[in-house]
Amino acid sequence: MTPDCDAVVIGGGVVGLAVARAMACTGRSVILVEAERRPLQHTSSRNSEVIHAGLYYTPGSHKAMLCTEGRERTYAWLRARDLPYRQCGKLVVATDEGDLERLGRIEATARANGVPGLAWLDGDGLRRRAPGISGVAALDVPVTGILDSHAFGLSLLGEAESADCMVAWGQRVTAIEPTAGGAAVTLRDVADGELQRVTARQVVNCAGHGAVALYHACTAWGPRRSYTAAWARGDYAAVAGAAPADCLIYPVPQPHGLGVHVTFDLAGHVRLGPDVTWTDRADDFAVDPGFVERARAAAARYWPGVTERAMRPDYAGVRPKLALDGAIQPDFAFETESGDDRDWAVLHCLGIESPGLTCALAIAERIADGRGFGSV
Repeated sequence: MTPDCDAVVIGGGVVGLAVARAMACTGRSVILVEAERRPLQHTSSRNSEVIHAGLYYTPGSHKAMLCTEGRERTYAWLRARDLPYRQCGKLVVATDEGDLERLGRIEATARANGVPGLAWLDGDGLRRRAPGISGVAALDVPVTGILDSHAFGLSLLGEAESADCMVAWGQRVTAIEPTAGGAAVTLRDVADGELQRVTARQVVNCAGHGAVALYHACTAWGPRRSYTAAWARGDYAAVAGAAPADCLIYPVPQPHGLGVHVTFDLAGHVRLGPDVTWTDRADDFAVDPGFVERARAAAARYWPGVTERAMRPDYAGVRPKLALDGAIQPDFAFETESGDDRDWAVLHCLGIESPGLTCALAIAERIADGRGFGSV
């Protein structure tokens, strides 16, 4: 039986859009499937919109490799298409002597990951670089930036459609089963429940919050690893007035998160966040009313002036964390299902949280050109 198309890509977030576009641009016939009626409705639109440098990730890990590749590809993409962005840089601030060892380890990891342009600032250097910020030292990271995630995602969608990628909005995938020529994908219309079946040589699961459930729905392919989805909500608070510096400000990271940091968007709106609140819902988007004052207290350790600023709850996002045997995984996971020809018929992209926005083009390129991700 001849498949209906070469590839089905599941998920209309930034990673799914990038994969669909990259595969379609190789001449493959591609169908992008998304349960929502519009793209970029979940993780891709509820984040800090940061182009990450690659400071924190274990050298040789998927996150380290893909962030390094993706950062440069993202800047090149934005420049070539005249899309809005700003390479503003960031400071990682040690607020006291107890932070210095951890900040030194971050610098060593960043250098091992090939992050360019790093500079260590002592207290005097920090005050000259960012007079409104207080600390004993900081790591200056000039390659960090910000972008408009919606403009970026819509540019990917536009180029995918220009390369004849078909898009099926409002369709939820309920099963992925093996066929002689690849895989069969069952779709359920979200509005009326109508079912249809599409066959493809390859299927890429970029379903974000739903990716782990789809992985476990593939039981016909064989035993499953004991992955579970874990969701971490991150709240944000809006801050009145101008940013305290012309760059992003991060504290030395805390367990399971980068700590409450100061970011701003391309319009100059300042925000604090995110925190980490474990939740049992992927759509838990209500900001905790108590977060504003917790964020103020956390940021005041390195930005004393924030105590005088008006603040309000802004928005929340939920990170699609990945657990294996009950332990939160620090890295992305890529799992494949084999078809009759022993090439992968289904590729699952699991736990694609931060820095997934930065990594999207690198993930897509490796899928489209067949290099894959190897083992780490």
